[in-house]
Amino acid sequence: MLDQKDIELLQKMMESVVDTRVTESEKRMGSVVDTRITESEKRMESVVDARITESENLLLEEMDRLQNNLMNRMDRIDSRLDSMQHEINACKMERESVGLLLKKIDQLEKRIEELERKQHRER
Repeated sequence: MLDQKDIELLQKMMESVVDTRVTESEKRMGSVVDTRITESEKRMESVVDARITESENLLLEEMDRLQNNLMNRMDRIDSRLDSMQHEINACKMERESVGLLLKKIDQLEKRIEELERKQHRER
């Protein structure tokens, strides 16, 4: 049979072996966990980057769409303003023409009155 010293020696050897294996296992587990966490972070970063890029693209597309709509509206407004300006110019010209005609009518009326006066005097 084994005496107490042998048992203690065996116990210390077993503890040493177990401690060594537990330490090695912890190191391997730490390495595996670190690797998996790093891989997970990379995957998450990739997914987040992809989603951010997708969101940016959607925002840019929406901004382009809005800009196109606004540009179309501005073009229609410009066209209407041009048309209105032509109408305004035509009205101004017409008003000037009417003014000239009224002036001419006044001149003709004065000439007619003078002619009638002369004709009345001659009689």
